[in-house]
Amino acid sequence: MVDGYFNLLYGELPPIAVAALVASAGLGTARRYTAAAIVGSLAMIEPHIGLPACLAMFIWWPKTRVPFIICGTALAAVSVAAIGLPANLEYFHTVLPLHAAAEIAAQDQYSLTRVLHILGVPDRIALSAGSLSYLIMTVAGVALARPLATAVESETLITLLPPAVALLGGPF
Repeated sequence: MVDGYFNLLYGELPPIAVAALVASAGLGTARRYTAAAIVGSLAMIEPHIGLPACLAMFIWWPKTRVPFIICGTALAAVSVAAIGLPANLEYFHTVLPLHAAAEIAAQDQYSLTRVLHILGVPDRIALSAGSLSYLIMTVAGVALARPLATAVESETLITLLPPAVALLGGPF
């Protein structure tokens, strides 16, 4: 609650992404898959949080696929219309990597990259290790979501487990 409060106080978006994922998990559990995908798409405002959940829903809840494709296409179209294709490409090619690099020394980060930085690993290597960790843990979270959801009889794990696992380690 404290982190959420301070994130909102400073105008940061993670609490909104987390709230979207919680709502999406509830909607998915109620078998309202179209609504789950639409609300889950809102979590992509923080892609490192939203992407693992959206991938898992896309894979494990087939009825979310068309809504996710429509939402993704619409959001991409709005982005291109608003700032143009070159600025969008720059965002992925330059801004995101610079953002990740800027977070290496941030004291409020609990990431593999930050731990390696503290241990004296060169920042470029620490960031690469954190990024690789995020990819591996995203795949693991998505892969584990269905069997664990089935084992504990909780469909909410389809949405909530992948980002929790993906954010263990990671770049930030």
